Amino acid sequence: MEFDEDAERGHLAKLIALLLERAFGKSSEFDHMFMSAGEALGRCLCQFSAAHFDGSLLILEMPKTWIVNKVQCADLLELPALNDVVDVLLSFEAQYGIVPNDYQIGQKARFAADVTRVLCDLGLLNNQARPSDFFLMMMVNHYFLKPKNGVWDDEIELLLMSVAEETWDLAPSEYKNVILGDSERPLTWAEGYLERRWRYGIWLSERQLIRALNPSHSALPNIITRSLADGSNSTGRN
Repeated sequence: MEFDEDAERGHLAKLIALLLERAFGKSSEFDHMFMSAGEALGRCLCQFSAAHFDGSLLILEMPKTWIVNKVQCADLLELPALNDVVDVLLSFEAQYGIVPNDYQIGQKARFAADVTRVLCDLGLLNNQARPSDFFLMMMVNHYFLKPKNGVWDDEIELLLMSVAEETWDLAPSEYKNVILGDSERPLTWAEGYLERRWRYGIWLSERQLIRALNPSHSALPNIITRSLADGSNSTGRN
């Protein structure tokens, strides 16, 4: 997803406002009970000093309207990355809300109405609530879309091949060496490396890494790393 700075702040403000309403309602505290999605929301808000952790409580540092205004005015380097905040929302909905589990290609992606509106605004869903190619990969990443009997739908297989090829083309040598078996590091190291420094086929720049959030749900680093290590025609390895 690429937007100019003002548009990105606007989308971030809508996402943060939705998450604040979901988690806090009329309160300034949210008990995440050490569940991964609640903790991910906390990391998101703490990144721009909008909240702090106190044990299992996430406590807002300012009123919700102030937080949303801060998002609309802040330098982007002070704010979490847009893709990562969408990931936080999807993780939060998977744990506390409505998501299209076991989605099938061609169906509408059924989320709550307010979440659907935000995803449509971002261009991730069309006006019939059907996913873009990029959002299909996000759905794979969040386990909403899964292979049947170990086999991906043809459309998803092609998208995964494209993401693998894009990943391999610009991969750092330390990652490639693990994939090629030229390093003593295990594949799990490569998966963790991908999880930290990569999103949906794109290697993050140093500027992007400043804004990156630690993910809470991510299937793709394993899928892409294992695909590349297999050395099959779908890996993009040359």
